[in-house]
Amino acid sequence: MLLKVEGRLDDVILTRDGRRVGRLDPVFKSDLPIREAQIIQESLDSIRVRFVPTPEYTPQDGMIIGQRLQDRVGDMEIVLEPVDYIQRTANGKFRFVISNLMTERSDLRG
Repeated sequence: MLLKVEGRLDDVILTRDGRRVGRLDPVFKSDLPIREAQIIQESLDSIRVRFVPTPEYTPQDGMIIGQRLQDRVGDMEIVLEPVDYIQRTANGKFRFVISNLMTERSDLRG
């Protein structure tokens, strides 16, 4: 008997025009010199991208990340934050998208 299935529980990005944008991982799964990335939204106007760069990373790569994200989320400020690592959960994974807006809205509905 299957009691519990754990899967990926990433949030979505909420845009000012009401869209919910998910599946942003293709932005990073290509030719970019980064090991991993995480997107955090704290307002409708901006998102923060925490990422672990490889030694080959250049500012041009950051411009590419910003443009690819804006193509998907629209006119938002995109803040790039290079980090040494991305915090893991107890099971060793990390959430790719974290929307603090989703948490706030859930709290309001409660």
